[in-house]
Amino acid sequence: MRHRSRRLVKKVLIIGFLPVLILAALGNTYALLFQTLEIHGVVHTGFWGGGGVEGPCVGIQKTLDGAFTNATTGEDLSERTDLIHIGNANPPYFPTKFKLTICVHNCGNETLTGVVVTDRLENQFGVINWSANTGDVTILSFPGPGNYSNEYIVWEVGALQDGEGACLEMWIQTLQNPAGWYAPTSGGTTYIINQGASVFATSSSGDLWANTGSLSISLSPEGDNHIATILTQLPYSTPWEYSP
Repeated sequence: MRHRSRRLVKKVLIIGFLPVLILAALGNTYALLFQTLEIHGVVHTGFWGGGGVEGPCVGIQKTLDGAFTNATTGEDLSERTDLIHIGNANPPYFPTKFKLTICVHNCGNETLTGVVVTDRLENQFGVINWSANTGDVTILSFPGPGNYSNEYIVWEVGALQDGEGACLEMWIQTLQNPAGWYAPTSGGTTYIINQGASVFATSSSGDLWANTGSLSISLSPEGDNHIATILTQLPYSTPWEYSP
């Protein structure tokens, strides 16, 4: 009887403490599963987000804004309009102005040197003037038909510290075709402003580069007054593109 009693007591003790042991084990597992997990990564949230990428990195973005020309009188506007004059053989002759901005960003954790931006306008658009907050800008023009030309933009930014950015602002306008009509010469179509800008830079681990997408505007069919509506919502910015 005493042996049975001892065995019974052992069973009771084991059964009694088994839930406690299970809960203790689960508690340790819970603590392991739900302790804080730190994930290190990079999220690009904007131009002035600073550096932070482990290693060298360069980014580029382009923005088109406008139009800044009265579609009836040809006068300059301080606020954008979505109306645009369609070129025709009758006066008044006048171009339409837009603002094109290119920004670059050192998104890495080291200084970049030899930063250069290149871009090319389609032959119906030309640069009027420009302003950059750093570096030197050269506009190379190659004549085409009429007053059309292919204009190449070279922006020698120089060095960018980690987290530093720079912008080039250009005023561009439509050009005349061989018949003397200013672009755009028809509505109901899409006009490409340019195919995309590129940035090149030198880092401790080699050369870096990144390219933007193209910029274009879509127009409604023109009315009897030779005015169309810009259907593309402006200002429009290409997504930030970063070096691989």
